[in-house]
Amino acid sequence: MAEKPAAEKTEQPTPRRIAKARQKGQVPQSQELPSVVILIVLLITVALLAPELMRWFTAQMRQGMSCQTSIFTNSKNFIDFINAKIINSTLIICPILTALFIGSVLANIVVSGLNFAPEAISLKFSMINPAEGLKKLHIEAA
Repeated sequence: MAEKPAAEKTEQPTPRRIAKARQKGQVPQSQELPSVVILIVLLITVALLAPELMRWFTAQMRQGMSCQTSIFTNSKNFIDFINAKIINSTLIICPILTALFIGSVLANIVVSGLNFAPEAISLKFSMINPAEGLKKLHIEAA
């Protein structure tokens, strides 16, 4: 039996069909709610961390404008300096990224519930097969 488009379906889906769709990872999703939640979480997190961020940015600017040439004397000093900057930058960004991750996961759970579907994340080689892609291009062009 061929699947009809959603507009032509007259009957409500059965609980079994809904359960099978959830197993495949086909759950209702909203693009707007997670986006709004992520934006709000970002604003709140940055507002709460603003004093610490300002101190960090000020310290970075002072150190950058101090004209310390000892950093460039040999490659070990320079690599140590760059590594320290990368670690400091990562540590200052981690709380923001963690809050954004938690906010996005919670927003998606609110919309579609807690659903883990390994089938939805399985690798489908047909999707990355160049021959299949060329066949689709040839069919669509005709």
